[in-house]
Amino acid sequence: MTAQEINAHALKCLNSQRWKEAQKKFFENAKKNPCHETYNNLGYFLINEGIECENGKVRNAQKLGVKYLMRAAEIKETQINLCAIAKAYEYELMTSSPQNREILFQESSQCLKRALEINYSPVIDYNYIRCLHLINSKDESLLEKTRKLLTNYVSYESVLLYLEMLCNHFLLDEGIRCIEQYGNYLNDIDILMFFAKFEMYDRAYPLCKAVCEQFSPDKYIASAIIESCINTCHFEQARLYAKQISELEEDFCYKGKEVWIEEVFDNMESSDESRKKLISKHSLSPPSIDFCCYFGCSVHGMEW
Repeated sequence: MTAQEINAHALKCLNSQRWKEAQKKFFENAKKNPCHETYNNLGYFLINEGIECENGKVRNAQKLGVKYLMRAAEIKETQINLCAIAKAYEYELMTSSPQNREILFQESSQCLKRALEINYSPVIDYNYIRCLHLINSKDESLLEKTRKLLTNYVSYESVLLYLEMLCNHFLLDEGIRCIEQYGNYLNDIDILMFFAKFEMYDRAYPLCKAVCEQFSPDKYIASAIIESCINTCHFEQARLYAKQISELEEDFCYKGKEVWIEEVFDNMESSDESRKKLISKHSLSPPSIDFCCYFGCSVHGMEW
């Protein structure tokens, strides 16, 4: 079998969730056909799926995966490989210490920048801008980059990033125009938090019911809901939402879970500064967009 045939077999196994067989084929291909594509695909598999041991247990294989991704980059630097390395850095962020986070964001942003220089992609451009925003959320030049991105790429993620930036730069009027133009891309919870951050509770309150029905509010969202009710004189509704949210929190009880119910629901008679502080700290948290980094993936049209 050729390298492409073995790869196709490995990806077929992966798509049908036959992890152990896919793992075997990716390793086999990298050993029999050592090249940029086989090293990249093995590395990308390992950072995403881990490695299954003989006893059937799966362990983290981040370091081994990065090793193969870097080996692929040494042979040839491509857009797919650079995006795979950027994804590896993002996975490391989940367990990194605070002092290492900026370094990892910087490394990830450099990979995405080089990937864009090879060939422009709006998805990669979004991930790049998002990465720079996470490094410095006060950088005003990123707002213009996001406006430009939205002229040819509109998605939930890109609109949410734009709204997050408008919040950070206190651009209320532009934020309202954003919601009017792109609101159908957003969740009710995103719009609720935007209006609560600007203390436009009359616009936030009508969204509270849908947010409580669709989501399990955390302390930031719960604070926005209660402040919206109290500041529009819906005191009874505030107590009903507090009861509903408290019951949801009790259902999701586990060791080490933060207990915040008393903090948020202590004062139900008037607007509360501690709740407002929680609302101001909330981030809309625009997520990264996954970009397939397997060479030869027919599902996503990735060439070999």
